[in-house]
Amino acid sequence: MKPLTDTHPKSRRFQLKLTAFLIIVSIAAAACGSNDADTTTTTQVSLTPTALPDRAPTATFAPTTEPVSESGLTGKIFFTQTTGGIREIDLQTGENVQRLSIEEGSFMAGVGVAPDQSLVIAAYSEPPPEGVPQLGETGLYQADFATDTLTLVIPSDSQYESFSNPFITTDWLYFTHYEPLFDENGIFTAASMTIERLPVTDLTATPEVLLTNAKNFSISDDGTRIAYVEQDFENLTEALVSANADGSDPVTLVQHGEFWALEGPHISPDGTTVLFAASGERQDITAMHSARLMSLARGPQPLVSKHGPPWEIWTVPATGGALTQHTNLATDNPWPTWSPDGNDIAIMQPGAVLIMEDPAPRYIGEAFGHGEAVWVP
Repeated sequence: MKPLTDTHPKSRRFQLKLTAFLIIVSIAAAACGSNDADTTTTTQVSLTPTALPDRAPTATFAPTTEPVSESGLTGKIFFTQTTGGIREIDLQTGENVQRLSIEEGSFMAGVGVAPDQSLVIAAYSEPPPEGVPQLGETGLYQADFATDTLTLVIPSDSQYESFSNPFITTDWLYFTHYEPLFDENGIFTAASMTIERLPVTDLTATPEVLLTNAKNFSISDDGTRIAYVEQDFENLTEALVSANADGSDPVTLVQHGEFWALEGPHISPDGTTVLFAASGERQDITAMHSARLMSLARGPQPLVSKHGPPWEIWTVPATGGALTQHTNLATDNPWPTWSPDGNDIAIMQPGAVLIMEDPAPRYIGEAFGHGEAVWVP
């Protein structure tokens, strides 16, 4: 990759081990939860108009004898690959190509792509100095595929601060902003996690804060609603919430503690359904308020790698209702996304990009690591 164009010089402070507090917050949310008032039922039914079986598909992928280019799918899927930059699958040609490369030692999280592909924003962390671990303190960068370069938009310039989940609409760049808070002695006391936005016409403007204690979100196509993961730092649990775009009129779709962790909520193009990934079984367990975290995990759970219970893909009506499980992949941190017409669902997981089909998800391309995905026309 060509040298970065840095419009905001910044000083980085690398003093502790890999994202201690970021990891604590993430693992704690996954490991600890309560759900004393859970009365929501679970169903496993078909998702209209995508034909899914009346049971969750198995982890076996559907045969791929038919080329992707003959599947009738349209548009492009862009996805990140942690240490591997940004890749693109052209669904009309079936090509899976590298669109942006990154330097050795750097780290890339999410990617946002404007519907007309005029703007691409990535959450990216530069390589640290030699001998210093990669802390994943991501800033937001504008990606230029033609020149294979990244230009800094918002820097991460305080310890463990990070920006993630860029989401681009016609008018706005939305993102999650995380920053741990310390007392005068440098002791971690709390964390700030907000959803903010900038006008796409002025990426140098001061970000507007929309929601607090919130992360991982999507905006409806008409711009009126937001679906997001609500973070309870006191009880170390997460919930899935839908609200007006300004945060008013919130509706809890998944209660705090129903799952160990939630990820990647995405509102369907018609606004009726929220797609998301979830880890762990829904349980009614009192939250743990200690640092023992995963060492005192809530009962036996199958583990995926070192990252806790497996993840599956779910949907829920955007106004609330029964949850529907659509996979039995037992995967690790998948990222789901609707097709622009709402007829299909793509899943990016370590090892593969999949399309939801009957009787099993169909493999359409290789993905060697974790990341996020977006499907554009």
